Amino acid sequence: MKRGALETFFLIAVASGLNACATDSKSDREDQWILRNEADAAGPVAVFLDWRYASVVFRAHCEAESGALVIAYAGDPALPAPASAPMELILDETPWPMETEPLGSGQQGRLTVSPDLAAAVAGAEWISIWADNEMDEPWYTGRSAPLRDVVEYCAAQ
Repeated sequence: MKRGALETFFLIAVASGLNACATDSKSDREDQWILRNEADAAGPVAVFLDWRYASVVFRAHCEAESGALVIAYAGDPALPAPASAPMELILDETPWPMETEPLGSGQQGRLTVSPDLAAAVAGAEWISIWADNEMDEPWYTGRSAPLRDVVEYCAAQ
C-alpha cells in the first residue's frame, strides 16, 4: 500500500472508530436490562448487567413502605477503594441526587418517587446512573424500560 493510501485508510479507520464510540456511548442498552419478579421484593425488580452480561451492575426495586426507588450498585472492582460519591439518577441531562449509603464494595441509592420524579422518568429519553467507576462518568443505561416499570410501580403505591 502506498503512503497516501495508507494514511487515507488510517484516517477512515480512526473516523469509523470514533463514530462507533460516539454512537455506543448512549446506545439503547435495553439488552443489558432484565425485568424480573423476586420472592423478596414487593414488585418488579430491574437488573442492569455489564456489557459482557457476566455480572450485575445495578439492581433496582421499589421499597413499598417508603415509596422509594432503591438502586443497589455492585461497585467497580477496578477502583482501589469502595464507591463513595453519592449516586444520582440522571434523566437526560438532569441529575436527581440519591440518598446514598455503602453496601459491601458498592453502594445503595434511595430516591423517593414523587409525582415530579415519576413524570420526569416517564418523559426522559435517556437514563443514566452516576455511581463511582473506573471511567469516572455516568453509567449509560439507555432507555431503561425495566427501570421505568419499577418507578411506575413505585409511583402507584
